[in-house]
Amino acid sequence: MNETIVTVVGNVVTDPQTRMTQSGKVFVTVRIAATERRVHRAAGAWRDGETLYLGVTAWRALAENTANSLGKGEPVIVRGRLRGVEWEKDGQRRTSYEIEAYEIGHDLNRGTTTFAKTRKVSPDREEADVALESADDGGNDPDAAAVAVVTQADRPPTAA
Repeated sequence: MNETIVTVVGNVVTDPQTRMTQSGKVFVTVRIAATERRVHRAAGAWRDGETLYLGVTAWRALAENTANSLGKGEPVIVRGRLRGVEWEKDGQRRTSYEIEAYEIGHDLNRGTTTFAKTRKVSPDREEADVALESADDGGNDPDAAAVAVVTQADRPPTAA
C-alpha cells in the first residue's frame, strides 16, 4: 500500500503528552496548527487563510525527544505519514487527520534553538545503569547531561 508522506510547517497548539502502550512502548501526542498565508494583491497585504489542525504521534526516541524539546506555541516542521481517522458521533460520520511523525524539529526560519545530542542506551541496559556510570566518572563525562530527563516544567519559558 502506498503511504502519503507530508511535511507540515506550523505551530504547536498543545503541550506534548507522553503515553505508553500496554507493551511498554513510549509514544507522544501533540496537536499542531498550520495556517496558510497569502498575499491579497488588492489590499497589498498578507492575509491568513484557513487553519488546519492535525494530531501528531511520535514513537520511541523521537517521542522522548519531542516531549523534552517542544512546547505550546513553538514553530515546528513535521514530516511523516498522513492518516485519516474516522468515527461516528451523534449519528454523523466524522474524519480527522493525523501524522505519524518520522521527523520533528523547530522551524529555524522563525527563531533559534540549541541542540543536545541524546545518548543511546542499548535496550538491555537500564537507565539507572547509565546514570550510575555517569556518576562514577566524577562528573567529567560531557554526555552525562544528555542522560538527564528534562520535564516540561524544567524548560526555560518561550518568548511570546
